[in-house]
Amino acid sequence: MDLEQVVGNLKGHLDYSFAYTWHQDGQILATGNQDTTCRLWDISVCCLNS
Repeated sequence: MDLEQVVGNLKGHLDYSFAYTWHQDGQILATGNQDTTCRLWDISVCCLNS
C-alpha cells in the first residue's frame, strides 16, 4: 500500500481536525477537532473496509 493512499474516510466531526495521534498498536486513532470534541477511531472496523 502506498503511504499516501486514502483507504477510507472518518465521518463524525463537525469541523476540521487539527490534532491526531495513533495508539501504539496502530489500530486506534485519536483526533482533536475545531468543534471542541475528541474522538477515538478503531480503524480496523470503521474505515479499512470502506
